[in-house]
Amino acid sequence: MGALRAVHDAGLRVPDDVSLIAFEDGPTAEFTLPRLTCVRMPFEELGGVAIDVLSSVLGGSSHEDVVVSTPPSLIMRESVAGPPTSS
Repeated sequence: MGALRAVHDAGLRVPDDVSLIAFEDGPTAEFTLPRLTCVRMPFEELGGVAIDVLSSVLGGSSHEDVVVSTPPSLIMRESVAGPPTSS
């Protein structure tokens, strides 16, 4: 939301002049003007994997690379526009 405000304060418009994508689809993204396009992360799965790894390390096991099976997703809203057309 700070970036949205900074764009506004600079006299620019989202998405007319600047496209804006947030990293976290929080509840406020639906209520900004324009509504924010966001990357949604599988935080519940990430947290569960982090607890499993921490528990394993605290138990004396070595830790391997971790792969989270759920990919992030892009939630398209009004804060992104296509490239400008040339005249």
